[in-house]
Amino acid sequence: MKDFSARVSSEEVDRLLDYVYKNDYEIYCANGCMSDFYIINTENLKVCKRRKPRKYTVLYYVPINCWEDELYILQTDNLDKVIDYAMRYGLEEDDINLLKC
Repeated sequence: MKDFSARVSSEEVDRLLDYVYKNDYEIYCANGCMSDFYIINTENLKVCKRRKPRKYTVLYYVPINCWEDELYILQTDNLDKVIDYAMRYGLEEDDINLLKC
């Protein structure tokens, strides 16, 4: 797992959460392709429709200009569960990035 050193601004997080919220997404797996950004609650695997990220919240990002999927994790205290979940859907450990907000 890479320690993603670039910081994510709260405005960017708000924008992504707002994008998901406004589009009323429900459940998408880690290998889904309906959108560029996904919010997944790893306790019940449902999209987290909150304005601010909380624990167990994962920001899943599929780069538009890249063939490989990557997982970006925001402030979770259940990292092992998140990694196991992501790897079940085919992500390699090197594709998982811990974001510092």
